[in-house]
Amino acid sequence: MVNWWSIGDKTNLQLFALHENQPKAGDRNFFWLLKACYFLSMASICLMIFFAPDPNYHDLNTKQNQIGYQLDHQINDNLTFSQKTRYGKYNDYLKSLITWYSAGGSDLVRKARIFDYTNRSFQTDNSLHFKTNTGKLSHSIMAGVDFTNIDRQESTYLGDAPNIDWQATSMVLLSTNLRYEPKVNKAIAK
Repeated sequence: MVNWWSIGDKTNLQLFALHENQPKAGDRNFFWLLKACYFLSMASICLMIFFAPDPNYHDLNTKQNQIGYQLDHQINDNLTFSQKTRYGKYNDYLKSLITWYSAGGSDLVRKARIFDYTNRSFQTDNSLHFKTNTGKLSHSIMAGVDFTNIDRQESTYLGDAPNIDWQATSMVLLSTNLRYEPKVNKAIAK
């Protein structure tokens, strides 16, 4: 969204706002077919569709918000002041199970993971634009000061999840209340 106001003959103000909330989705984490056939058991037949993670433990959310403005003020015919200021916040949350390595035969070791990122940024650009002539030559000079502050917070979790047999007809599903305790296996019945 952009709004533009003309404040007198020599001053303009633009306001900017953005909100983005991407729909819930999952990441690409399907079984790597060719490598699996070769490295796991030299099997001649592999499942064409194999999803190693758990569909109940699979989430990707992205949110973004930004606000800002641009102010332009013409001080005189030769000198103009501009200021652009922005604040933004971005969140990215990924929760999934990944195939970690082969446990022997057709058994795969899986890990549960969460990536939770938050970025906050504040930026301001201040500039003076000066125009002058020397004889037949025209000159434009710009000087400015920019400031940027970015705060990134990142939480990453990795925990054990039940192994899965990629040749089995039934899949092991996790509850959505999986805890992240390093080196602790959760017993789940097939």
